[in-house]
Amino acid sequence: MPLRCVPLHFFRAAVVLALVVVGSAAGAYETPAWPVDRVLPASEQSGAHFRVLDPVTSDGIMPQYRIETPYGAFEAYGHGHLVARLHELKALEVTRDTSELDVVAETTRRQVEGTLKTVAGVARDPLGTVGGLPRGIVNLFRGTAAQAREFGRSAAKATRKEKTKGKSKAGAPPDASAPPAKSPAERYAERYLGITAGERRWYERLTVDPYTDNEPLRQDIRHLAQVEAATSLGLRFASLPSVPYASDLQRVMNAVYQEDPAVLRERRREALLGYGLSEAELEAFEEAPALSPTRQLRLATAAARLADVQGLGELFRQASQLQSTDEAELYVASAELLGRLHAKQPLKRILPDLRLPAGAFNDAAGGVVVIAAESVFWTELTERGESSVRASLPGQMQPIELWVEGYVSDEALRELHARGWTVRAYAFDDMP
Repeated sequence: MPLRCVPLHFFRAAVVLALVVVGSAAGAYETPAWPVDRVLPASEQSGAHFRVLDPVTSDGIMPQYRIETPYGAFEAYGHGHLVARLHELKALEVTRDTSELDVVAETTRRQVEGTLKTVAGVARDPLGTVGGLPRGIVNLFRGTAAQAREFGRSAAKATRKEKTKGKSKAGAPPDASAPPAKSPAERYAERYLGITAGERRWYERLTVDPYTDNEPLRQDIRHLAQVEAATSLGLRFASLPSVPYASDLQRVMNAVYQEDPAVLRERRREALLGYGLSEAELEAFEEAPALSPTRQLRLATAAARLADVQGLGELFRQASQLQSTDEAELYVASAELLGRLHAKQPLKRILPDLRLPAGAFNDAAGGVVVIAAESVFWTELTERGESSVRASLPGQMQPIELWVEGYVSDEALRELHARGWTVRAYAFDDMP
């Protein structure tokens, strides 16, 4: 779940108190590990339906949590993801305690109330009521048309690929017994575009990202939405307290809950093409399996905050290559931080070919790489990542600044400084 909503201050004292370091020689890797009760408040350690297992470890960038629940085992990459997971578990408690009869009764009650209010409104202002209807219809048709175009593009690409495949192997016909291979667009559509408006309403009530990978919760919501649809759609309530999103993220989530993903995709195509992406690059971005509609919209929103910066297409080209949801979440969150940095210290252009968002302040030397890491330690992963990023930097950009959202260990600082980096830990604490 991509919702980053918890400050990192809690982590500072815990890191200092509980870090385990193996070896003290220069260049030795750190092996961060903490008892759960040293890094989490009691409310996040365990509850009626969950327990976070010891120890909490780190890959060098984010703490990694393992959660035991009656619904199965879950993992969380970073504290923000842990908070989202725990919120999902509360939502699961709500869905498991909500019977089909509850849904039918509440839907019926609200439908009757809504009908009475509509009748009263028509009596007071018949012309105003009728005049307001076409707006909703237009939006509905726009959603249908966008879906048709989306699946039309998918079908056309699939057909082209099948024709090409049929002509391969020296003209041999395709194997009729093998199931037809699905295109990236079809696989993406199956995974993300099949969530109904009724399901999205349930996710909104529970303040959970509709594209979570929490399969028990997805199944519960799918079932309750089907029951509600059979009774007649209409109820709106908030079963859980809202998660305190930042303003940009709140706008993103409002759109995710209320708009069909095909409509959102259609709406941003022009903007992304305006950033210099080709049609092929745009398709690669739209079909990247690690980029849910929520992450795609968050990245597009972050880019809008960087609208006057050159080379914005690079953010989307790099995002298209991300393979896992963890790295996709880290990349998108880092791009959001880059937008905050730009508001305080304007960037001129985005640096290309980097696996983290980065920009240059001017044409001369002077650039910055941003990472939304909660805690950086010197591990094998950190060293590999540093080497890869540094090798991809333009020659004139070295040395360069590294802005980190959270904590950086002493060992990591020494190693990064030795490689020419200027490091800023907790770099965004004083930014809005």
